[in-house]
Amino acid sequence: MIKYDALSRGYDELYGDEQRAKYNVLHLYIESCANAVVLDAGSGTCLLYEYMLSQSITPKYYVGIDISEGMISVAKSKRLLGGAVDLIQADIDYLPLRDKCIDITLCITVLQNLPDPLKAVEELSRVTRRSIILSYPRKSPIEVPGVALRSRQGVKDFFKVIEIL
Repeated sequence: MIKYDALSRGYDELYGDEQRAKYNVLHLYIESCANAVVLDAGSGTCLLYEYMLSQSITPKYYVGIDISEGMISVAKSKRLLGGAVDLIQADIDYLPLRDKCIDITLCITVLQNLPDPLKAVEELSRVTRRSIILSYPRKSPIEVPGVALRSRQGVKDFFKVIEIL
């Protein structure tokens, strides 16, 4: 994604506060990632992983996937990564992961940027065994039919959050 490659160097400065505000709202969901195999779909510069570490939430294994080479490059340069982390440049529609190898998937305000959000949700469902947490702007026309959804209290009006069980 050329747009995000161009934004990658300044992404944290431009959008870091906004992303951390979303993570604060989603904190109860993110807490469930402790000791789990976690996929951050659309991981960007790994701001979510940084947030987890700042809150002492340690996944058993963290996989960050982003289509942007620039975003993955910036994330790798942060040197936050240990043996329990992998960063992969890939398309969410075609994940290079085995079926049901992920406990919890988080896809935070990414779906609205995809050409076929439902295809992405199907692919995330293929690789995830426990739950998928999706958020996207309320103004977005995205609907995810035919799945068990649960919404938690405290979600701000600017985006929708659903959990696929």
